[in-house]
Amino acid sequence: MSAVDVQTPKSSRDLVKLKRSLMAVDPAFEKARPQKRRRVIPDPNKDLVELHEVQTEKARLAAEGGGESDIHSDLEGSTLSDSGSEKSSEVEDCIEVRNPDFEST
Repeated sequence: MSAVDVQTPKSSRDLVKLKRSLMAVDPAFEKARPQKRRRVIPDPNKDLVELHEVQTEKARLAAEGGGESDIHSDLEGSTLSDSGSEKSSEVEDCIEVRNPDFEST
């Protein structure tokens, strides 16, 4: 570090100061900073989240430029009438499977 005329950091405070000064000099360091991971909302009918779901969520967030709050606001914005219309279309697409071991009376 002597080539940059900066003394070797002795404490974590010195490291933070050095890191902040580097970010102030070059904005590319700000983009390289790690960001929080956003959670993919799993489908309750599946055991695992599939890779393509993660990729589509990443693409959607990159296109919107939004954060985690946008995901939650989308979920809270749905109304009961919307969910009712979705359920009726889902019922049409369902296949009824009967289990011979389980007979309902």
